[in-house]
Amino acid sequence: MKSDQLTLNAIDIEETKESKAFKKLKRALKKISADDLLVGASDETLVAIGYENLVGKIGDSLINNFTTASHNYSMILKPLSYVRASAVATAMGGSLAPQAAGESYDFELVDEIQFLASNEQIASQLSNGKADDRSLAWLEEKIGEDNQKIYSALDLQSFDQYSGNGESPLSRDNKLWFIVDLGSSEATAETSNSIDVF
Repeated sequence: MKSDQLTLNAIDIEETKESKAFKKLKRALKKISADDLLVGASDETLVAIGYENLVGKIGDSLINNFTTASHNYSMILKPLSYVRASAVATAMGGSLAPQAAGESYDFELVDEIQFLASNEQIASQLSNGKADDRSLAWLEEKIGEDNQKIYSALDLQSFDQYSGNGESPLSRDNKLWFIVDLGSSEATAETSNSIDVF
């Protein structure tokens, strides 16, 4: 873990899980110093490691699942850096929800987040878990000027009767809650059109 040349993709995760070395790996990956390793890891590697081995167990009270007409989502009320939130989203089999981007954006997402945020229990968790005086959610990165990555966030306080998403560039060190896009909901639309709030 101390080697500059180590990549998680070079480790046989399934084989390592059968040894005592996996406990050491889990402990090391939960440290902030492992963020650079997470950035370079493939989706397959992160899924094999498992999100709970990156951040510990995320209890049901911190996960709120909901579905729009096109996608399944999970709101995760756990403050993590952008890099770690992105790795957890991938390890859960999804990705950080996309920011507004033309026709590909799921506009229902904003409405569902507002609905969840109006729940007293969730509002309390958001209030207690935020890193600053705003409630923010990590969204996928975009490329800004000079090809620099900008980590975007959704600012609930900027929502005034659907006035927009109040994007603001943020440092990768900010710790915020996040939304995981779990993919198309077409297959599950017939069996689930309700919002599950734990």
